Amino acid sequence: VTAKPRFGLVEPYQMGVRFRMLQPRELAGAMGFPVGYKFLSTKEDQIRQSGNAVPVNTAQALFQAMIK
Repeated sequence: VTAKPRFGLVEPYQMGVRFRMLQPRELAGAMGFPVGYKFLSTKEDQIRQSGNAVPVNTAQALFQAMIK
């Protein structure tokens, strides 16, 4: 996930497919933010925050590798 709102999600639509932009809540979920996490900013800032975040599982794996 990047901080730029340019990635779409492919969905079936009638006889073909269409693209829609991922919403901030979907991006936050993909990056490991808890479901109830509250962003106190604009939609654009929420996208940027999700894109700049390190996924929780990745951070945990890196940390555990460093302490071994």
